Amino acid sequence: LEIIDSALGRLFGLVVAAQRQEIGTADLIGAPRLPIDLTRLIETVTEDLGEMLNEQGVRLSTKLARAVTVLAGQGMLETVVHGVLENAVSFSPRGSTIFVLLAATGQTAELTIADEGPGVDVALIAQIFDRNFSSRPRNAAAPSSDHAGLGLWIARSTVEALGGSIEAVNRPAGGLSVTIRLPQ
Repeated sequence: LEIIDSALGRLFGLVVAAQRQEIGTADLIGAPRLPIDLTRLIETVTEDLGEMLNEQGVRLSTKLARAVTVLAGQGMLETVVHGVLENAVSFSPRGSTIFVLLAATGQTAELTIADEGPGVDVALIAQIFDRNFSSRPRNAAAPSSDHAGLGLWIARSTVEALGGSIEAVNRPAGGLSVTIRLPQ
C-alpha cells in the first residue's frame, strides 16, 4: 500500500505540473498581440546569445531586412527565436557559422536560421517538432544535459498560434535550416 500511495503521489505531482504548463502556455498564447519589430527582436536575442556563441566557438552571420513588423506578444516571439537559435548553436561544431536571414515578402515575414551541424536523419526530420522528441544521444556522464525535446515543439505551437508556419530541411552542404513564416 505504501508503494501504491507513493506512486499515486508522484503521478498526482506530474498531473499538476502538466496542468500548470498548459495554463502557462495558454496565457502566453493568449497575450495581447501588438506590432513587434521582429528585426530588433532578433538583434536583441542574438546579442543575448553572444556568450553562448563564444563558448561554443560558433560565428553568427546575419542578414536582416529592416523594420519587419509582425503582430504578436513580445515574449512569444522571443521564446521562438531564442529556442530555434539555441538549438542551432547546440548542434553547431566549433568554428562553424549560423546564418540568420530575415526577409519580408508581401504580407509575410520569413526568418531562416541555418546551421552547419550534422543535420537530422531524413527518417526523423518530420518528428523534430513533436513534443518530447529529441534525436540527441543521452549523455550518461551528464544526465542533466539531456534535452526534453520541447524547444522546437514550443516554437511550432507558438508560430502556428500566430497564424504562421515553421519547417525544417537538411541543407545540401550539411546542417539544418529552420524557416519560420509569420503574417505581417
